[in-house]
Order: sequence, then C-alpha cells, then structure tokens
Amino acid sequence: ILLGVDDVNKKPVLTLGSTFTAKVNEPLHLPAQVADDGLPKPRVVRTDDPDRPQEQTSADPLARFKSQRNSSSSRPIGLRVSWQVYRGPGKARFDQYVIPVEGGKAVATARFSAPGEYTLIATAGDGKLNAFQRVTVNVQ
Repeated sequence: ILLGVDDVNKKPVLTLGSTFTAKVNEPLHLPAQVADDGLPKPRVVRTDDPDRPQEQTSADPLARFKSQRNSSSSRPIGLRVSWQVYRGPGKARFDQYVIPVEGGKAVATARFSAPGEYTLIATAGDGKLNAFQRVTVNVQ
C-alpha cells in the first residue's frame, strides 16, 4: 500500500443541532462540528508559481472579459460547510454560503425575512465526498 495512493477517503461527519429558533431579520448563528479523515489532501495554492496566471491591469474596461482568469484562489481549499434553504415562507440570507472548517468548527450566520418554519440543508465537503444534514429553524 502506498500512502496517499491507496487510502480510502471517507465522507466528513457533520454534527448540528436539529432545531433552532430565530427572530425576523435578526442574526442566527448556526454552529457546525465537522470531523474528517483528512483525505483527499487539501490543495496548496502557490502564489509564487511562475506558471500561475497573474492579475492583469489595463485601462481597457473590457480587458477582464477578453482574457481568462483563474478564480480558484477565492474558493475555500479543503474541508468546508455550505448552507442552502430547502423550504420556508420567506427568504434566508447567509453572511457566507461556504465556510472553511477551522479546528473542526464552522459557524454560519443567517437572517430570515418572514416568520414561519424553514428547513435548511448543511453540506460538509472534503473536496470529493459530502455529508448532508437538515435542520429546522422556527422564525418568530
């Protein structure tokens, strides 16, 4: 067995509360605990790589549309949690939809536009495999 070649990646383990209570337009913190086997190994983005596309500056306002840009540096690298609204009577707004996991934790902040019951789905991903969990938020 070669280390890193024959390792079997397992999906992350996501732990959340099942029910939360919030008030309309007030922040609700949604803590997630995530455990993972560390596979696949997180990408390392090297900014000193001479072959990496460089940020281009130009007086031409259309220059950014004329050349391709590598936007991967803005994406989280490694273990992360993302949130989405599955159903609810209004809109939910998240401060961040994708949160990198640090120290086994990722905390999202959400605000809800109308009272009622919302179902949210949290997804913990390691770059290859995902774990999902639904939570209920009662908004007053």
